[in-house]
Amino acid sequence: MEPASTSTHVPSANEHAWNDVLAWMVASESYIAQLRSTLGLSAHEMNVLLTLRTDGTTTISDLALRVQLSRPALTNMVQRLQRHGWITRKIHASDRRKVMLAATERFDEQLVEHSTPWRHRLRNLASASEHWEPLRMVLDDVGQIARRSAWELQDAGHRITHPDP
Repeated sequence: MEPASTSTHVPSANEHAWNDVLAWMVASESYIAQLRSTLGLSAHEMNVLLTLRTDGTTTISDLALRVQLSRPALTNMVQRLQRHGWITRKIHASDRRKVMLAATERFDEQLVEHSTPWRHRLRNLASASEHWEPLRMVLDDVGQIARRSAWELQDAGHRITHPDP
C-alpha cells in the first residue's frame, strides 16, 4: 500500500492576492450587512441610498434604471425612505413634472459614523498583505471589468453614469 501523498503546493503571489481580495469582499459584505441592520434598511433600500450618494440628485426614472427596480416598486420604497429621513424629494426647477431625489445629510453622517471600524479593518487587511502589488493589480482589473460592463450596458440603451477611468 502506497503512502498518501501530501501536496506541497506553494501559493503564488496572485493566489495570495485573490485571497486578500476575498478577505476584502467578506469584510465589505459584513460591513454592509451590519450597517443595514443598524439603520433598519433592506438590501434594495441600501442600494438606492448608496446609488444616490454616489450619483447625486436624479429622477426616479433614472434611479429605477440604475438600480434595476420597477418604477412602482421604487416609488413605494422612496416614500418609505423619505418618511424615515433618508432621502429628499424636490420638484425639478425647470420641469415641474420631474421629481428629483437625493440622499440626505443624515444618511451621509450615519454612513461615515458607522464606516470607521470597517475602514480600519480594510486598512489593516491591506497593510497585513505581503502581496500588495498583485492585490492592487487584481482590484484594477475588477474596476476595468466593471467600467467595461457599464459601457456595454449604456451601448445597449441603459442610462449609466460612468466612473472616471
